[in-house]
Amino acid sequence: LGLRLWNVAWFHRLENTASVLFRPTRMTVSKRLARLVGHAGKQMPLRMVCTRSMSTKYNFDTLEKDNFLGLKRLPIPKLEETMPKYLRSIEPILTPEEFAKAKAEVAEFVESSGKLLQAKLESEDQHEGYPYSYIQKHWDDMYLTIRCPAPVNVSPYFKLVDDPSKSQCRRAAEFALSYVRWTRKILDGTLEPCSGGKGSNLCHSAYKYMIGISKIPKKDRDVVELYPKSRTLTVISKGNVFSVEVLSEDGKILSVGALEKQLEEIAAAPAAQTSICALTSEDRDVWAEARGKLEADPSTAAALKALDQGVLTVVLEDAEAGDRAGASRALLHGAAGNRWYDKHMLVAFKDAQLGLTLEHSMSDGMNWTRFCHEVMADIEGATSKLAPGCAALPALPTLDA
Repeated sequence: LGLRLWNVAWFHRLENTASVLFRPTRMTVSKRLARLVGHAGKQMPLRMVCTRSMSTKYNFDTLEKDNFLGLKRLPIPKLEETMPKYLRSIEPILTPEEFAKAKAEVAEFVESSGKLLQAKLESEDQHEGYPYSYIQKHWDDMYLTIRCPAPVNVSPYFKLVDDPSKSQCRRAAEFALSYVRWTRKILDGTLEPCSGGKGSNLCHSAYKYMIGISKIPKKDRDVVELYPKSRTLTVISKGNVFSVEVLSEDGKILSVGALEKQLEEIAAAPAAQTSICALTSEDRDVWAEARGKLEADPSTAAALKALDQGVLTVVLEDAEAGDRAGASRALLHGAAGNRWYDKHMLVAFKDAQLGLTLEHSMSDGMNWTRFCHEVMADIEGATSKLAPGCAALPALPTLDA
């Protein structure tokens, strides 16, 4: 990668609301993704129940620190409970001889270093503050220090329910704006607790990382940046990257029709010859080095910052998803030049199918399932049964572009 690979143009178009961030001119794109194989997933029923009443609102700024739900600390399993489970999990994939050897090794481990490691783990958990459970730091270290490319290895996907009555840009506009309105519940402290069964609530802290989150590549360990006050969407189409303002300073939101129109104009723009986006699918240290060189140019650094700040990334695909296998491949490892794997992405296909490709560092399936249910329920309207117990998303005054 040279020191200057792209000319970055800043200019306003589409009624001064969408700003083009990148017009790349030259790049050798990695062929790594060409070797990846997709897997078609099965549709699975999801169940999410909210506890509607909240005695007090929480403070978003201290959401990760304040245990406002009074949850108990995650208990550490006893070694005598963990090791039998481990043996049960490996028995189906081992020969009898291999399993006998594994049992002997486990028995030795339990009586030697296992006890020391268990004691050390329990000792490390005797504190207040971060990490808030015995697995949290190990989880964070795993996702932020892993150096392999994000596609397939790290970034999971959801395929959303089809609605053939609507167009690509209409569906993308509806979902994106409902998502923005859902994040207002997080910000104003009114997001209802979600039941984990047996009368318990699930931890809220990860919802802090659902608004304008961006993973920034760094040598050896990535960092996460948050932009909870963001008022823009990041939109990618044919390798071009746009920043689209959807919230005004006084809290008004762009109408679905106005955003749909802007997405249509973005989708009609000519394809970029090459795309900076492909770098997010690279080895993390390779991407970190490339981004560092790009940020040496102030205008490029400013463009990257604007991209990072989007509440959500909307990807407009110039191809149809096709069948379930095709959609799965495209969501798991789609065209690298039209993805940004460092942010949560809503992917809208030409045939109006929708899916999500998600950045995994600081959130997980329960958080994603929650917003999918509430956003889709908002789109479906009053008859929806997707989000029982959840209050309607806040109605924001509309801003027409």
